[in-house]
Amino acid sequence: MACIKRRQRDDGSWYGSWGVCFTYGAFFAVEALNAAGVPRADPVYAKAAQFLLAKQRDDRGWGEDFNGCVTGQWRENPDGSQVVNTAWAVISLCGCGVHATQFLEPIRRGVRFILSRQLATGDWAQERISGVFNGNAAIHYPSYITT
Repeated sequence: MACIKRRQRDDGSWYGSWGVCFTYGAFFAVEALNAAGVPRADPVYAKAAQFLLAKQRDDRGWGEDFNGCVTGQWRENPDGSQVVNTAWAVISLCGCGVHATQFLEPIRRGVRFILSRQLATGDWAQERISGVFNGNAAIHYPSYITT
């Protein structure tokens, strides 16, 4: 728990290894904090939520570009929001405390975005790269978008 808290950046984010990048980092960090029993009142969650809320796009989702993994800074995805980034952000916000009313509408907006991208088959289309290895090698993870 102490390691995860120490690795949180001043802006509330975590650099995510293996996935693109800060939505991925938040997803795993928040899940780990919850699993370790860190109370939801801990400021670590508020910082994480504020970071994620600031990155939600006008189209209701989140979209990160692979190049953020290389530079270590958030990069907006030029193609707009992505289902995978949005799912990680929504799960993270839920983990920060769904009971907090300020999270409810952003979570609903994110879920509506995800649903709007679902195909008639029940699956989702493959979007831009969502995986990364060693900070600069793009990886295609087809399971990230399958049902």
